Amino acid sequence: MGQSSVMVSGGSSIVENVVRFGGGGVYVSDCASLQMVESLVGNNYAMRTGGGLQFVGDALGVISGASRITNNTAAYGKGGGVLATDLSLLGVVLVLAEGVSVACNAAAMDVGGGVALTGDASMVVGCTCKSCLKFVNNTALSVNIPSDIHMDRDARTLLLAAGATCDGRHG
Repeated sequence: MGQSSVMVSGGSSIVENVVRFGGGGVYVSDCASLQMVESLVGNNYAMRTGGGLQFVGDALGVISGASRITNNTAAYGKGGGVLATDLSLLGVVLVLAEGVSVACNAAAMDVGGGVALTGDASMVVGCTCKSCLKFVNNTALSVNIPSDIHMDRDARTLLLAAGATCDGRHG
């Protein structure tokens, strides 16, 4: 199977979608990639996991340039804003770069209100400016803990660069 790549840019919006399983706004899997620049993923609802975005199976996600992931909900699973999960050899790689905001997302019955990393997933946060990446008011309601970023014990890496900010709510 060949690789697929999707570019979302120029103020595009992926909003108000409802899905039965995972990836309320976008579901990326099987060696595919998503690049998002200056766009919005908002008000999406997944009945299970990955309210806004879900990356599975050696997928790559690069999100940058004032992109916003806001007000998404994973009703019965991890990753209100973003879920990166994988059990394959290479693993999912999620890159959050300058200007990205992950805010007001909810994992209603699990963990990782903003971003959840499970399996062999890795997240790299690349910033060179002060407060260039923001995680704000993300919640994991089932455990009643505010949760910007959650990493399961199998997740590979979380690299936070200078200038990245969280509101101090980690689960």
